[in-house]
Amino acid sequence: MKLKDFNLAFIDTETTGLDPVSQEIVEIAAIIYDPRKDKVIKEWSRKAAPRNIKTANKIALDMNGYNEAPETYKDNIKDVISEYYKLTKDCIIVGQNIQFDIGFIKKYYREFSVGGEFHRHRRLEISSMVWPVIINSELESMSLKALCEHFNISNENAHRALTDCRRTLEIYRCLTNIYKTSTKHI
Repeated sequence: MKLKDFNLAFIDTETTGLDPVSQEIVEIAAIIYDPRKDKVIKEWSRKAAPRNIKTANKIALDMNGYNEAPETYKDNIKDVISEYYKLTKDCIIVGQNIQFDIGFIKKYYREFSVGGEFHRHRRLEISSMVWPVIINSELESMSLKALCEHFNISNENAHRALTDCRRTLEIYRCLTNIYKTSTKHI
């Protein structure tokens, strides 16, 4: 398949901390998007029950909302990862700080013998796309929050996986509009 024929999967995870070896995904989301039609095909999100909450970082749990409603995190992570794989396997994976998310997802792929490796040519990091657009700006970081502020996109309910996927998709749309406008003269 040619790259232009792939759908994009905007992904995000929320975790119990920063270490994929000892910490876990508690929420994962994906938006499947057809860039040829500028159309969202599917939004998907699951909250998984942590298997070892003792290794969790309290700050991470507070940030991503786990402590507000731990009873809603009930899905089995093996089932969640299997469903995630089926949904995204034929897509280019897109995200903000995507290496972080992929590190956690790979852990489960190996543990549950689900899927394969993330093909390195089928990943798209939003910060790489945004760099040429913001290089001369006053931004101090390329965090999702900073990029949302820069592009006047609401960042309400940040650190919820589906919300962050939606924000990343909106930034992508802003960038593609900028690129389309700037390449008309070429």
